[in-house]
Amino acid sequence: MPSLEPCHLIANRPDYVVAIWRQIFCAIWRRETTEDAVRRVTDACVAFANQHPRGIGLLAVIDVSEAAFRSSLDELREAIGCR
Repeated sequence: MPSLEPCHLIANRPDYVVAIWRQIFCAIWRRETTEDAVRRVTDACVAFANQHPRGIGLLAVIDVSEAAFRSSLDELREAIGCR
């Protein structure tokens, strides 16, 4: 059986977790998400996307229902060129 490639934990904060696996960027949002947290995750995602010119997958798990956060997520998707 082939071995599985592990994911790499990039950040583990009270309000978010970021991990990467192959060409997939995973952001798990929890608790109260701050603008600073969104900025940090966006910067990390853009840097990751720049390393993969053929594109990346973005998996976002959201444990909040704030409208402001959802607009920030739209900005993140726009920053990395999601359609």
